Amino acid sequence: MPEDYRKNGSKVEPDPTDQRPPFLISIISVVACGVLVIPVFAFQAPDWKSFTSITALGVAVAGASLLVGALTGFLFGIPRKLQQDRPAPSSQGGVLHDSYTDMFKLLPNQPRSAPRLDGSGQKAPTDLHASVTERRKHPPISHSPYRKTVPLLSAGDSRVFTIYAMLPWNETGLYLEAGVTYQFKSAGEWLDRTVTCGPDGTNDGDFHPSELAHLAASALGELESLFKKVTKNQEANFKFTKRHDRLEGDRVPWFCLVGAIANGGGATSNGKPAEHDTFRIGSARSYKPVQFGYFYAYGNDAWNFYENNRGSVTLTVSR
Repeated sequence: MPEDYRKNGSKVEPDPTDQRPPFLISIISVVACGVLVIPVFAFQAPDWKSFTSITALGVAVAGASLLVGALTGFLFGIPRKLQQDRPAPSSQGGVLHDSYTDMFKLLPNQPRSAPRLDGSGQKAPTDLHASVTERRKHPPISHSPYRKTVPLLSAGDSRVFTIYAMLPWNETGLYLEAGVTYQFKSAGEWLDRTVTCGPDGTNDGDFHPSELAHLAASALGELESLFKKVTKNQEANFKFTKRHDRLEGDRVPWFCLVGAIANGGGATSNGKPAEHDTFRIGSARSYKPVQFGYFYAYGNDAWNFYENNRGSVTLTVSR
């Protein structure tokens, strides 16, 4: 289902189980333990005078180290950490809920469609809820940046992205406009486990023994296609088969570079999210989106088998 970012959308509630000790209390506890260790160590001294000297020296060294550490931390991050550990304002929506865990991680997934999050001059549109803007400006330190975006492409502009082999969805943050023709060019090599190939995929005429697994999975993919036709269930997904056997009527090789525009909108009649606008990129092509949305890219691999991939290719998007 598409995520609702509008003013009338529901907010994500804080997770009551996410209760961590305040940062300052953690620091004070560590310092106190360190101070207590000094007299324990000093008890090994042969006499009281030596005990006093060792204790005084240990406290002096510990104090100097604490002072240097505090100054260094203040200059390089403690103020930000203290700010992030404050309770999030209600407008930020608290801790984001992650439902993509446990058995759900084994199922196919796709990013939610979203409206444009930055306006002219990178200013947020006025119809977005204030919590979206606040979280994008000040994401909690335990979270990755929230919906990071790049400026729109104007005529003659281009932008370069690194597309990683092990990510099933490479988020670019680039918003593609409907009715505009974009040029896509990619270069480099990546590894589908042990099979080296370029962005056009493994059908490059250079056979590798590991591609026998691809042949077997492709045969299973033909059964999947037949099953879809017989049952009229286009969402059917057999394990070990590649994500896209065909796009726009043409076959898509294993580990071919694929692009997707998150514009699926609502759900289908059976309650599943509508498919995004997906197209084969390979080493080069042009494409004109029918609907606007944020752009993603990935290699055409089987679901749940991305973690054994390595490398990346470079993708240049031009207008």
